[in-house]
Amino acid sequence: MQRQILSIEQAEEVARVALRIEALLGGGQDIEWAIANGQVWVLQARPITAVPTTCTTERRR
Repeated sequence: MQRQILSIEQAEEVARVALRIEALLGGGQDIEWAIANGQVWVLQARPITAVPTTCTTERRR
């Protein structure tokens, strides 16, 4: 039996924060985050430096 770690609302908030960071910083980011007392906190964000070849291959199609 699997246990749900994040609620749907928490997962949606993490996604919103990630998209906002990507827009603010101008591209994909490797983001470390945490949730404390119901609040999403960004611990750090840095540009993605390596993308798996399956990702780059799929984008080219």
